[in-house]
Amino acid sequence: MTDVALTAAQQTAVQRRTVLVLSFGQVLGGIAFGATVSLGALLAADISGNDALSGLATASVTLGAAACAIPLARLAARVGRRRALTLGNLFALVGIAVVILAAALRIFPLLLAGILMIGAGNAGNLQSRFAATDLAAPQHRGRDLSIVVWSTTIGGVAGPLLLGPGEIVGQAVGMPPQTGSYLFSFVAQCAALLLYIVALRPDPLLAAQRLAKASTAALSASGSEVNSVFCGGVASIDQASAAPPISETISAIGPARRTAGCAMTLRICSSGFAKRSGIAGEVVVSALAILHRHA
Repeated sequence: MTDVALTAAQQTAVQRRTVLVLSFGQVLGGIAFGATVSLGALLAADISGNDALSGLATASVTLGAAACAIPLARLAARVGRRRALTLGNLFALVGIAVVILAAALRIFPLLLAGILMIGAGNAGNLQSRFAATDLAAPQHRGRDLSIVVWSTTIGGVAGPLLLGPGEIVGQAVGMPPQTGSYLFSFVAQCAALLLYIVALRPDPLLAAQRLAKASTAALSASGSEVNSVFCGGVASIDQASAAPPISETISAIGPARRTAGCAMTLRICSSGFAKRSGIAGEVVVSALAILHRHA
């Protein structure tokens, strides 16, 4: 299933599984980022000693997401959604570790660097929503996208609610003040990472690319068949009539199948081929019918 194009039934099954996996991943991602964004501003004010600098935490999250959005999208186009999403999770995991270290050492620039990496991980989390539409049928794209987006709400609500329990757990394991919830974020990111590695198979974007290539190849093959039928029919007409040959004209514009079909029809009608060609004319009419069916 990973090396060949999916059948229609396989595509439906894979899309259903993809939406389920992405929905769970969004819940885990929402838990992780819901807690870290809330605590980031508090840590920034506490470590810097200046409440006015607390906004830099939120700004760093946004900057990190903006800086990595395009690179992660290009990576997904080359190697698939799964690797791009897992890379985003790795960024977030490293960022969480850096934030905890910065809180322990009370180094403000290091804190911003960690929050910046968490923002980079958030870019991957946001791109998982687009993965919901890679294999979706056109009439179901909006529904599948909305299911995955809505799943983020669960994690986004649950994340901030873990601040109190996080502090209790953090104190129990000896973590720096106001960093206990990052432990929950770290666990949620690890779970999302494993979920994408294990369950997001086959890769939805790579599968969609294979389907597109298969459709293009089938269309090209049918176009070659139609062009050969046209050329054979026109050659027969040229031999059966005294009209000037048109096979060279049709061959010259053969790749543009629709234009060729229209041009041929007009030439046949204007030159009177339809009245004189007999069986050869039927060949051309049949070829035109094939063109119409593949248009």
